[in-house]
Amino acid sequence: MVAVATTTIEAEILQAARKRITPVEQWTQGSLRSRDGAVCALAALIDASRAALGGLDVLALKILKKVTGGCVSDFNDAHTHDEVLAAFDRAVELAEEAAR
Repeated sequence: MVAVATTTIEAEILQAARKRITPVEQWTQGSLRSRDGAVCALAALIDASRAALGGLDVLALKILKKVTGGCVSDFNDAHTHDEVLAAFDRAVELAEEAAR
C-alpha cells in the first residue's frame, strides 16, 4: 500500500492516462510525444493530471513510479505496451487501496 493518504482522484487520473495509451497506435517510446500525437506513459499521466487538476498530480506520479521502479519514462521505453498498461492497472489498484 502507498504510505501517503490519497483520494480517488489519483485513481481516476491513472485510469484516464491508461485509457489515453490503450490503443497501441496512441502510445510511443523514446520520446514524450510523437509527431502523430502518440504519447508515452509519462506524457499520458501529465495530460490526464492537467485535464483533472490543471497541473501535475504528484501523488499519482509517485504511485506510478513505485510500480515502475523509479523512472516512468525509462520503464515505458524498456517494456512492451502490455507491460506498461499492466503497470497502470497496478498503480490504479494501489491508489484505490490507499483511498480506502
